[in-house]
Amino acid sequence: MSAERSKRVPAALRRGLLALPLVGPAARRLSGAVTHAPARSPLGRLARARAALRPPATGRQVLAILAVLEEMKVRHWVAGGWGVDALAGRQTRDHDDVDIVLDDFDRTVEAVAAALGARGFREVERDRRPTWMPDRRHLEDRAGCQVELVSLDLALVQRACSAAAPPGRPELVAFGTGRIGGQPVPCLSADAQLVVHGGYASRPADRHDLELLQELRSSIA
Repeated sequence: MSAERSKRVPAALRRGLLALPLVGPAARRLSGAVTHAPARSPLGRLARARAALRPPATGRQVLAILAVLEEMKVRHWVAGGWGVDALAGRQTRDHDDVDIVLDDFDRTVEAVAAALGARGFREVERDRRPTWMPDRRHLEDRAGCQVELVSLDLALVQRACSAAAPPGRPELVAFGTGRIGGQPVPCLSADAQLVVHGGYASRPADRHDLELLQELRSSIA
């Protein structure tokens, strides 16, 4: 068990706190603000307290969620921290949630949310922002497992990948295959992840992921 994980609030206590009418919504709003805050800002310094309240998303949970999408025949790709670790083929850190890019987001997201809803997930937040992944649906189950269903501005990412391709190297690709728990999973490529991560605040987890992505891209160059 990692030191980070050992400092988390026990699951039963955490569920009780987040179930309180005022505490749960306030905690989620604060969590979202902390996620996008610079590490050295007042909000960014709350990252450790936020992590204590949010249980890690395990590889087993991620595979169970992906199995639902496979059964529905919805094209998807793992992104974010789990996407980076999938490319590495091993878990290198704890993950608060799993980010999943849905193909044809507007057409598929409602059906996917309903299918996950039948398995105990409920929507707690949604938004649209001018980013590489403009649409977001945040789902959570009673155990605190959190899923981010997101869209991808593929044309924008592909243009960025093409522009970043060094002379003499084939055009960079946006998608790839990784492994979680030894099982193959579709995920964003290291090239696409480097592009997408470029829009995030530089938190310790982001720096870890960027360094790993650079190593992965160097190994296949």
